[in-house]
Amino acid sequence: MKLKLQSLQMLRGIAALLVVIYHLSATTFTYFNHKFLNLTWSWVGVDVFFVLSGFLITYIHFDDIISKGSTSKYLKKRFMRIFPVYWVILTSTVCIYIFLMNGATGHSNQMLRLENSSTWVYLLGNYALFPIPNYVIGVAWSLAYEILFYLLFAFCILFGLRFTKSVVPLLVISILMVSFSGIRFFSFPLTFISNPIILEFFMGCLIGYLFKYKSNLLKRKHFAITLVLLTVCCFVNYGIYNSPFNRDLFSLILIGLVSSFLILGAAVLDKSGLYIVPRPFVILGDASYAIYLTHPILLSMMCRMSDKVLSGLHLKINLSLLFTIILIITLLAGTIFHFTIEKPLLKLLNKKHSPKAYYPQVKV
Repeated sequence: MKLKLQSLQMLRGIAALLVVIYHLSATTFTYFNHKFLNLTWSWVGVDVFFVLSGFLITYIHFDDIISKGSTSKYLKKRFMRIFPVYWVILTSTVCIYIFLMNGATGHSNQMLRLENSSTWVYLLGNYALFPIPNYVIGVAWSLAYEILFYLLFAFCILFGLRFTKSVVPLLVISILMVSFSGIRFFSFPLTFISNPIILEFFMGCLIGYLFKYKSNLLKRKHFAITLVLLTVCCFVNYGIYNSPFNRDLFSLILIGLVSSFLILGAAVLDKSGLYIVPRPFVILGDASYAIYLTHPILLSMMCRMSDKVLSGLHLKINLSLLFTIILIITLLAGTIFHFTIEKPLLKLLNKKHSPKAYYPQVKV
């Protein structure tokens, strides 16, 4: 029997929603000097994504490490999942910036001028997801870390279990030593690969391994319920007392551990069959990647247009209502993009079967 882990899709959707709310709050403050909901801690959605990515990749592909499976097949799957949809949205966003916004990207030091060679170099870095200081799609920095993690995992598949047991602990210890030592690199590539946020992927890997191979330790539904409730309380507590944006080592370890407990608890609950995830949350999870990539430009355009219309016509409107409408439109637009473009595109690129991006399968 195979089990669909719909709870992980729900968490993916909630994480995407948190990121959208965080950016909506920042955008509305820019244009209206008013923050939507003021959930300044909602940036943790990205951290949940990282831990969840480590979890999924490990329990789906760890057998490939043991058997030294096909590295090229693994990389092809990861490439298909990340790049085609990203390229479509990136190209659309670049066109909007060039033809509708006179090349302004939202970064004060970066204008898109096709006659300048620096613009083409910058765009190459964006399309390849090289580690660069800023991206046309602001959230693409997180995809660059996803690519780094995928490449590390590919090396583990290529060289096998012994290599993995030797190198991964060494990487974790190295990152911790750099972080604790207080060393600060000023060259961007070095700051990229030494960022302790990478530890969140390894935390996800650990719980993915536990869920896949040590499921006898995770059978009790009461254990799962306790984990979920505990982590929700931790998130709320962190949001109340540590709301400013902060990704120092202590915060990353704390949020990574809390995210790990939440994901593990939800997965165990799903395996127990204790509850059924409401369909809207599953759809939100399915569309999370599309929502994640489309929301920055959508929020910027809608807030900009709303500001001009309200200022030009001297209209007064309930800002909370306006921001809620913008949020709903953003989520709907991302979901529509998922069903009309992302899903058909992935099916086209994977002719034999639909993309395995929705419900990871676990044999029980």
